[in-house]
Amino acid sequence: MKGKIQGIIAVFLGLIIISFVGVQTIHAQQAQLKQLQEIQKKIADVRQKMEAATQAKNLDEYNKYKKMYFVLIAQEKKIIQSSNELMKRQKVKVNAYNTGNKYVKLGRYEEAVKAYKKALSIDSTFSNAYFGMGLAYKRLRKFLQAEGAYQKAIHFNPNNAVYYFALGNLFRDEHKYDKALESYRAAVQHNPKNYKAFYEIGVIYSKRKNYKKAIESFRRAINANPQYAIAYVSLGVSYTNLGKTKEAIQAYENAVSFNPRDYRAFYRLAKAYNDIKNYKKGLAAAKKSIALRGFFAPAHVESARALQNLKQYKAAIKEYKIAARDIRWRKYANYQIDEIKRLLKKRS
Repeated sequence: MKGKIQGIIAVFLGLIIISFVGVQTIHAQQAQLKQLQEIQKKIADVRQKMEAATQAKNLDEYNKYKKMYFVLIAQEKKIIQSSNELMKRQKVKVNAYNTGNKYVKLGRYEEAVKAYKKALSIDSTFSNAYFGMGLAYKRLRKFLQAEGAYQKAIHFNPNNAVYYFALGNLFRDEHKYDKALESYRAAVQHNPKNYKAFYEIGVIYSKRKNYKKAIESFRRAINANPQYAIAYVSLGVSYTNLGKTKEAIQAYENAVSFNPRDYRAFYRLAKAYNDIKNYKKGLAAAKKSIALRGFFAPAHVESARALQNLKQYKAAIKEYKIAARDIRWRKYANYQIDEIKRLLKKRS
């Protein structure tokens, strides 16, 4: 019997440390564990008294403790039955939760919501089920329900930075930037290494043209994750908007070193080098962007711009003609072609 009780206690301890159990489940498990431990102690005490009564040949005392012993055994059995039932419910809950996660991955969001609701019908404090339901609602573009689900997740687990970050993303997608900032700040408060939250804060400041604060946030994202390439790109854009081209170049160089397949970063690097009249490096960066992307009009423009200033006019015209395939760049490219032709005509 003692071994059986210890086995039950081990199961309880194992269940309690599962990170995604709800508050109700944890409290119930803790209460039953405490009860089992108390009864185990009482049973051991009564056994000792029964043995003492036997040695003293005191039949009345022995019968008294024997009666107590069977009462305690009955209580133990009841708690074990209750714990077994709780574990069965726990299994159903976890299975429903996992089913919800599976449906989210398959894009079957309505079915995911139903599965999460089943898990919550067993444990209404199951924070991860609310979180999963929030994701599903968001994919269904039911933003009000998604917000409610995320808020429930936070209510039952207020120290989980992931929940605040997801809520921030929801507000960001709804263009509710003040609320998004509040959620992202809560995310980094609970996890100072949440580099994505720092990055999103920077993006919002950048949208508001508050580039100094954007730079501060992007730098904090980089401090949390020094290889976060996209943060270097956004840092470079903020520096560019402040007219700090040299700082922007350093940021773009870092970006392409950590993500050498980012053709947009190479384009921005090319533009920055051209802006400070370092046309050879500008041309090299533009060529890398084109090699990665193929046709990318902005990179062809920067390539042409570098070639034009390096007096390689035929090659520049060729690049401008390629850029002109994109209607957004056609007017500018054709104008530059005409300028080069006028210049060549004057020289002839």
